Amino acid sequence: MDIEWVNHASFVQRHGDVALLSDPWLSGTAFNDGWELLVPSLFTPADVASVTHIWFSHEHPDHFSPPVLKKIPTEVRERVQVVFQASPDQRVAKFCRSIGFTVQEVRDGEWFSLKPDFRIMVGRVPFYDSWSLTEAGGVRMLNLNDCVLHREIDLRRLVKTVGSVDLLMTQFSYANWVGGPDDVALRLEAAQEKLDWVAKQLAAIKPTFCVPFASFSIFAHEENAYLNNERNSVADAVQVIERYGVTPVVLYPGDRWTVGVQHDNAEAIKRYAEADDVSNRPLRSHASVPLENLRQLAEDYRQRVRSRNNRALLWLASRPPHVCCCRCRTTDSRTPHFATLTHGTKLQPERPSSRGSRRFF
Repeated sequence: MDIEWVNHASFVQRHGDVALLSDPWLSGTAFNDGWELLVPSLFTPADVASVTHIWFSHEHPDHFSPPVLKKIPTEVRERVQVVFQASPDQRVAKFCRSIGFTVQEVRDGEWFSLKPDFRIMVGRVPFYDSWSLTEAGGVRMLNLNDCVLHREIDLRRLVKTVGSVDLLMTQFSYANWVGGPDDVALRLEAAQEKLDWVAKQLAAIKPTFCVPFASFSIFAHEENAYLNNERNSVADAVQVIERYGVTPVVLYPGDRWTVGVQHDNAEAIKRYAEADDVSNRPLRSHASVPLENLRQLAEDYRQRVRSRNNRALLWLASRPPHVCCCRCRTTDSRTPHFATLTHGTKLQPERPSSRGSRRFF
């Protein structure tokens, strides 16, 4: 099996007549201009012409990017098959079909053959993520991407399902909001937690090789750029991987690797380290929006959720110990708000909290 590295969580697996592209976020931003790729991609939408299948792990825009998919030439879309987990809402499947792809939805834990000598199994991870196990050319590769799999019981269940694994791919740094600018300790804790999860996965799965990935992005907005300061580097992940006697493989956009062949990581680690210094990168920003507009958008969202879901269950979900509310404040006026799916949004006097800035975003 040959691997062509695309970027972030994306790569192409090639074996025989199959070329499987995973999670293609090739360019542009994600999460409302909150993220950018750490380094640029060489692989372009036109290069998807060399691909036979695309697999998406989940709907997050750094894995499933509609703007990128729309840039793929129409004639290419018509002959490439999308593989995705079977889901009740079929949002991903419907969108892909609407722009010309054929779609194969795969049931949880079942094999699907792309060709007689290349097959894939998809495993759902609540609430929306999924992993993939591919088997081709005698190589078994497990792609965990962002899956939250670190508890011993969950890892035992996973190993029972997938069996032996030659190559593991897994995320190595936090990819979410972790406190306010002053909450440095929280982010250091979150960064260490991700490395601890990698260690637990290595100990349970026991792969021969491990590719650290799905963390080659930066927080790109003036309101979240401080989150970059404590994130893990790929060199941090390499140290953990080597500690468990597993061979790390670090790939940079454009790199190609035949699984099992010795690979020199030095150049890729060096180039990523140079890119990790984002202090001089221009940051994205947004113009201020009238508060009443935000309230209306929040109310429209609340009504959409209520119209598409059981209201009794929503009411139960809004009660402790579940997600009872959301407290937030705008970053320009610092106006605090209190929101629930049952009662909407209203102004809320800011109350003292032992959790400090973690209460707000």
